[in-house]
Amino acid sequence: MQTIDIAVLGAPAVGKSAIIQQYMHCTFPNQHSPTKSPSTHNPVVLANTRLYQLNIIDTPPLQYFQMKSFYDWVDFHSYSDKVKDASAFILIFDVSNSDSFQYVKDLREQIIDYRGGGMSDVTTVIAGNKCDLGKCNGLSRRDVSHVIRKNWKSGYVECSAKYNWHIVSLFNEVMKLIDANWDKPPTVGKMRGRNSCLIM
Repeated sequence: MQTIDIAVLGAPAVGKSAIIQQYMHCTFPNQHSPTKSPSTHNPVVLANTRLYQLNIIDTPPLQYFQMKSFYDWVDFHSYSDKVKDASAFILIFDVSNSDSFQYVKDLREQIIDYRGGGMSDVTTVIAGNKCDLGKCNGLSRRDVSHVIRKNWKSGYVECSAKYNWHIVSLFNEVMKLIDANWDKPPTVGKMRGRNSCLIM
């Protein structure tokens, strides 16, 4: 069984922990509780007929994103080496908050700098959470999708942690890209309905 470290990153209050909670337990928290310390969740999943041990790492965000250099990313105490050297990244923004998308853009640049100037060998999926709100303040969803898919060459999933929309698809997309990066057929062996769980 192969172990995959998946780092879940994003601005404050974009729903990182809520997305993980929906994926792990199919529940949504009654109120927002800021993530204060890193935590790891360890589901076993079936993808492309193979079992994987996932280490899904939830980390507290920087309240004020000012990382502008390679050294800021390396020295940031909340990002352990397991996060920095993760097999895959899920970068989450709030579709109703343009600042949270800028945060993701800056994070992505940090990862590129740390990994040596390229993302071709780094599995990255961008998640636009809170799509149930039906509004995009300062963001064109079509433009965002184009930038992510065409310019960044990353996976993109719009989702809602609150209503469990496309949460499974988000993690399926991660596993599909991991398979593709490892020269395996980019298919997920076990698919689920919207409200079911893949945890084994």
